Amino acid sequence: MDTSVKVLVVDDDEAVRKTVVEILKSFGFSESIEAADGLEAWDNFFCCGDSGIRLIVSDREMPNWDGLDLLRAVRGRTQEHKISFVLMSGESLSKEEILEADRLGSFFIGKPFASIAHFQEAIEYAEAMQK
Repeated sequence: MDTSVKVLVVDDDEAVRKTVVEILKSFGFSESIEAADGLEAWDNFFCCGDSGIRLIVSDREMPNWDGLDLLRAVRGRTQEHKISFVLMSGESLSKEEILEADRLGSFFIGKPFASIAHFQEAIEYAEAMQK
């Protein structure tokens, strides 16, 4: 796992965002930034060029743009950049949503995480999908 990359954590629940950032720090990631929904993430970090972000951990269900909207936009705009994407949700995804997330190179993990190790494996798998 490449802990030198900049990470974007996107979730409308501030407590979840802060928890994910702390877990990422425990893995060795030192640069994490946050957004409350997909549209905020896009407007602040992707609309105007390369932000340097190489890993996104995003909730699925959020107001404005949800995690799949953000994933679609990132993949449509930054194909030349290898950005790993972990999509997380406390709700079940439909078969179509899972297939789309997989086709777009994202790894899905349920919330709450089964374990911290399971979350770490999700990040590693998402990174491997982009190589």
